[in-house]
Amino acid sequence: MPRSNSPVPPTDAAPAGLTPAQVRSLDRVAALLSVPKRTLATYYDCAVRIAAVCAAAGGYGTGRVKSVAEYLRGRGVRTSLSLCYRLIRFAELYPESTSADRIRGLDGQISWETMMRVVYVENPDLRELVLRRAAEEGLSSRAVIDLIREKTGYRGPRGGRTAPARSATHPNRALRDLRAAAAKWAAVRAAWCEGAKNALTLAAKLKASKVTDAFVADLAAVVPLVEAMAATAGPFAEQLSELLVTLEKTRAGSRL
Repeated sequence: MPRSNSPVPPTDAAPAGLTPAQVRSLDRVAALLSVPKRTLATYYDCAVRIAAVCAAAGGYGTGRVKSVAEYLRGRGVRTSLSLCYRLIRFAELYPESTSADRIRGLDGQISWETMMRVVYVENPDLRELVLRRAAEEGLSSRAVIDLIREKTGYRGPRGGRTAPARSATHPNRALRDLRAAAAKWAAVRAAWCEGAKNALTLAAKLKASKVTDAFVADLAAVVPLVEAMAATAGPFAEQLSELLVTLEKTRAGSRL
C-alpha cells in the first residue's frame, strides 16, 4: 500500500504541515547531526534535506526554520536557528542537482567550519577562488577569513589578530581571569544590545556597499562562538554556585 503524502497532524514533536516523508527526512538530519565526527558531506546532506523541507513547506521564513530547529532539538540534537540558516544557504549556493558530486568530492579537504566562511562570500568569483584555494592549500577557517580580508581590503578590529588566551588553572589566578572576562563580556554585550545606537541596530542599517564579504565572514565566525557560550554559561554558573556553597560550608566547618 503506498505511503500517504498528507500532512502530519500538528503535534508537539513534528512541525505542523509536514508530510511523513518530510518528517522522516528531518529525522535523518537528526541522526546525521548526532554523529560525533561530522564531515563536510554530512553537513551537505543535512543542508539539502533542511532546505528541501523548508522550501516545500512554504519557504525560509523565521517561523518555519525555527520550528525545524526546535524539532531537531527535540530529537536530542544541539542546533540553532542560525545553524539551520547556514545550512540552507549552503544548499542554495550548491544545489544538489548541479553541485552534489563536487561538494562530496571536497570531503576530507575542507571542513564545515571552513565552508561556513566560504558561503558568506557574496561575490561568486571570489567565493570560487576562496573555495579552490582552501581545498588546494588545506586552509583553516581562520586562514580563509584572512584570505577574504586580503582580497576585499577589509581591515579587521584594531589590534590585529591575537592568539587565544590560555587562562591559568590556579584558583586565585583563574578567578581573576574569570572576573575580568565576565566584566568585559558585559560591556561588549551592552555595546551590541543596549541603547538606541547599539551595534546590532547600526549594523542592520549598513548599506550594501558597506557590507563586505570579510565582515560577514567574521560575523559568521563569531555566531557559533556566542552560541557555545550561551550553551555552556548556564551549567557553568550552576557549577560556580555549587562551588560557592561548598566553600562557605568549608569555612563554616573550620570555625567549629
